[in-house]
Amino acid sequence: MGYIYTLLIVILFLLVLHYFTEMSNEYKITFGGMMFALIVGAYFYNQSQKEYQEHIYTLVTAYKQGKTLRCKDLKVSQENFSLSIGTYTLIGKKETPHYGVMIDLGECDIIHGSNE
Repeated sequence: MGYIYTLLIVILFLLVLHYFTEMSNEYKITFGGMMFALIVGAYFYNQSQKEYQEHIYTLVTAYKQGKTLRCKDLKVSQENFSLSIGTYTLIGKKETPHYGVMIDLGECDIIHGSNE
């Protein structure tokens, strides 16, 4: 919905620019194209961030349910790693072979099946 409001504001701005300035039509078209490209870029950026957040929430849910995650070449579970929710980082627990290892949760996937 915010994109519609933004588009309306840009249209109003372009109308004001068209009727109340003495800029050349070439400059007005260039400015309008830049504004359009900016809005389209913001839309696609927000979509990619939304998909990333959904991926992270899926991983957090799976981790909290006790499922094993594959992060890089490691199998990560609650037995060996703790999850820092603030940074979405997995941190190796003391007295495990992975002590001190820090992994960004975004680099992980859920392991499906028991043979992996």
